[in-house]
Amino acid sequence: MMSQDVSNMQSEKRSESVAVVATHLYDSIRTQRKLVRRGALTSLLQKGTYLTVLYLFVKFVYLVQAITQFVLLNRFLGTNYTFWGFEILRDLANGREWQESGHFPRVTMCDFDVRVLGNKHRHTVQCVLMINMFNEKVYLFLWWWLLIVIIATIGSFCYWLAMSLFKAQQYSFISQYLRVYDLLDGQGHTALEKFVHYSLRSDGVFLLRIVSANAGDLITTDIVAALWKMFLEEEKSRAVPPPALTGTAPKLDDVDHGFQEDLYDPKKDSID
Repeated sequence: MMSQDVSNMQSEKRSESVAVVATHLYDSIRTQRKLVRRGALTSLLQKGTYLTVLYLFVKFVYLVQAITQFVLLNRFLGTNYTFWGFEILRDLANGREWQESGHFPRVTMCDFDVRVLGNKHRHTVQCVLMINMFNEKVYLFLWWWLLIVIIATIGSFCYWLAMSLFKAQQYSFISQYLRVYDLLDGQGHTALEKFVHYSLRSDGVFLLRIVSANAGDLITTDIVAALWKMFLEEEKSRAVPPPALTGTAPKLDDVDHGFQEDLYDPKKDSID
């Protein structure tokens, strides 16, 4: 019994949280459509693409920043290799030592002075640069890390760009959650298209994708179902005709009769 009470309590809290999130999301999307101010940002808000464009812009900035660091790293290393990391791995696989490649030399010639009986004597000896062994591994890791970040960012940017541009992807994403609760039974595709492309629009679908990626499909299904019910209620309220006026308006003949004796009551004018 206690476990059932706890599960019921958690279910009630989840339902309340889903209702709050869905209501706030639906009101926010509806408010965007009613903005009348002018400007570039307001235009994106009215079209329902503000968050989508902003997210894609941030993704693009991440990509430019990663590519810039990658190019600067190659310039800093000062090599003739376009793809330094690949060439280093190929040199290691072929057994090509640093004496041939010239990358991060391990041995060099060092000059230092030794004072003997007041006189300086310069000696040139061979020095081992152990730090370059670590530098090579560190920069090799950074090179590959930036390359992986660039590839992952390009893939993520292309994915979100495709999900935002193609309306069929948005339609399929929302419909799969509505089919879980069989909410599409008896509803035509026209209502679903209007719900996706007019009510939710790109920003609404984008937010639901973020919720799905972070909170899971279960919460997303409940939120989409709540938004769908709000949409249907709003559509029904628009479809209902305005109520008819009760009573009849006075005619001109009744107004033009003027003072009538049968309407005059002298008792109302008498003073007690």
